[in-house]
Amino acid sequence: MAKNLKIWEYLIEKPYTIRHLIAEYFLSECKNVIDVGTYKKKLDVDGTLISIDPLMTFDDTYHGDLKMFIDEHKIPEDFGLCCIGCDIEGGDKQWESFLKLFTKSKIAVIEYPINMQLSHNRISNDLTKIKKVFVDIYLDLPSIEVDSLIPPNTKRRFLVFK
Repeated sequence: MAKNLKIWEYLIEKPYTIRHLIAEYFLSECKNVIDVGTYKKKLDVDGTLISIDPLMTFDDTYHGDLKMFIDEHKIPEDFGLCCIGCDIEGGDKQWESFLKLFTKSKIAVIEYPINMQLSHNRISNDLTKIKKVFVDIYLDLPSIEVDSLIPPNTKRRFLVFK
């Protein structure tokens, strides 16, 4: 059950959940999916879903950081990687851990707000050198008034890597 965090409430509103549907479509060929940064909405996939939920919005997800997850768990051989709202915090060690998962993934679905300069730079400079961009979608989503600590980031980029 989701806990009562009100940080990015707009992300679970209908216009923003389209991001999950797009991700699910591209990840449908994967028997395992690792979702980094689950926030109040899990992916609906046919295979095994591993959710890394550092904000602890669900009881049945992994609540540590990405580096700890990789150190503590066996990563499946055949998996898709999803990071909706990609904002890998925690410095270079967290980003290096993300790069390990990204490199090993069969397919990677990455979505982020365009105005997040660090995410934009890391994705543009690092990820595009490792895998080919298969799909590149720009989303211009509506600004929604909700009870949220952080206002909506409406301009977003959605990338699928193979």
